Amino acid sequence: MIEFDDVVAYLGKPNKQDCKHAYWQCPECKDKGKDNLIYTFYNQILKSWCCESCKKIYGDIVNNNPNKYQGKENKPKPKPEISHEKLESMLLYWCECQETLLGSQRILDYLEEKRGINKQTVEFCGIGIDINKKFGNHSYKVWVLPIIDANNHTLIGFEYRKNNFSIFYDNIKCMKEPGSYSCLSEINPGFNSKKQIILEGFLDAYLFLQHYGHEKYHILTPSMGVHSILPLMDSWYNKNLFLYLDSDKAGIEVMNKCKEKYQDIQIKTLQCGCKDFGDHYLKCLNRGKNGK
Repeated sequence: MIEFDDVVAYLGKPNKQDCKHAYWQCPECKDKGKDNLIYTFYNQILKSWCCESCKKIYGDIVNNNPNKYQGKENKPKPKPEISHEKLESMLLYWCECQETLLGSQRILDYLEEKRGINKQTVEFCGIGIDINKKFGNHSYKVWVLPIIDANNHTLIGFEYRKNNFSIFYDNIKCMKEPGSYSCLSEINPGFNSKKQIILEGFLDAYLFLQHYGHEKYHILTPSMGVHSILPLMDSWYNKNLFLYLDSDKAGIEVMNKCKEKYQDIQIKTLQCGCKDFGDHYLKCLNRGKNGK
């Protein structure tokens, strides 16, 4: 636990605040919504939806106030245990969402036309759709993407995407299933190749599997965004690990930081001008053009 006044002294005035929470832009990943870093008043916990920057903030605040926090537990909460009832509920919901998608040829055609993802990949990866997902007082049509922790091969929640496949930047609470946490999510569980590859997002990872198959690589993607890769690397790094991130500022920054710390890590980059693997698949690999 950490006191709100100490967080304000460190981060400055929150960008917005209500009776339950205060919100800041994450200083690590500079999120567009400026609300990824959340302080909860009732339990005095600071957390980030996209990375583990809160650990550094906790440490700095404690070091700045040693007398106040000496002997107290100031670390973020550990990864939550998912109850049997909760897991059963999520598995049932997952099946319902996938059945809805597989039962609509119109939506399957739309998915393949817009993002290149075919029915076989939908079936293999467990992609689903919820046509009436409720978040508070609002309902959305959302794509439902399962988050499967690669450490224990367990479903821990879902990432939700708008109908146009964009992330809910305007409402951070809609992005993930409550209780999900930062991990590397596996796209092809049960096919643990010696080679592992991390792609930046779920849609890129689905298309990578669709193009290269599910046996060559153990395909992974971060559940909480590209900057969450860095804190996870210590436990995942090995000589057979590849990074294949987006060609934007954030992706290049993370690849450079990983290369700096793990000098023999293997980096894959796009040489064709495409911004990510999904873009590369649609413009190069799936259009008869020469791509890497």
